[in-house]
Amino acid sequence: MKSTKDTSHSFIIRVWIEPRDNKDAQPTWRGVIEHVGSGVRVYFDQLEQIAINILPYIEAMRSKIDKPESDVLR
Repeated sequence: MKSTKDTSHSFIIRVWIEPRDNKDAQPTWRGVIEHVGSGVRVYFDQLEQIAINILPYIEAMRSKIDKPESDVLR
């Protein structure tokens, strides 16, 4: 039987807006993604980077699930 470690990941995502020095400039998005299991943190300044940084965990999880049970246990 596969554990939840093989079938799930948890992330803490914090997003905030940083004002710019020039009051007429658009504010900057900032954030951090923390993988709860490993404690790895990735900082970003574009919202699209949220999906880009989480995708490798999902792909790794998918590859474990797509393998036959006998291959996973080795």
